[in-house]
Amino acid sequence: MKKEELSGALIALKQAIANEQDGRRFYQEAARKTTDKNGKKMFSFLVEEEEQHFNALVAEYEAISGGGMWIPLDSARRTTPSGASLALFPQAKDTAKEMIPPGASDLEALKMAMDFETEGYNMYQRAGEETPDPLGKAVYHAMAKEENKHFTMLQKSHEYLSSKGMWLFDDLEKPSFDGP
Repeated sequence: MKKEELSGALIALKQAIANEQDGRRFYQEAARKTTDKNGKKMFSFLVEEEEQHFNALVAEYEAISGGGMWIPLDSARRTTPSGASLALFPQAKDTAKEMIPPGASDLEALKMAMDFETEGYNMYQRAGEETPDPLGKAVYHAMAKEENKHFTMLQKSHEYLSSKGMWLFDDLEKPSFDGP
């Protein structure tokens, strides 16, 4: 990988990693704030998803910074990030600053989450278009697809909650949108 491609890839990955950290923090807060057990399950599921994205992106960062090459996303998902790399991406220190305004309803939190996932999707789409590396493109397009999956889940949850007045999330921690 050329020096400027390497620099661009690392900058884009840093932005993506920060986005996943913000997502994890947002969903942790949403899980704490909602009083509904199914809402807690859904937001907790999304915390886990953001954690997996974070770890895979840190593995990609390590691969590029260490060897100048992208690795397939399935390999990145199986890689445990090193302590040195994790130190580059510390958890937010200012956890007192709330991402969800006090008194926000579950519907408002879902709308904020949908907006967040849309921003993530757009970021990954742009990064995929800008990187010349085929593996990099594949990583970004796969991440965009996952952000879109999250958006769809959140949108259906929002629609169900606003029309039925209740959350619906099954025990297998997968969204369920078929009502009684």
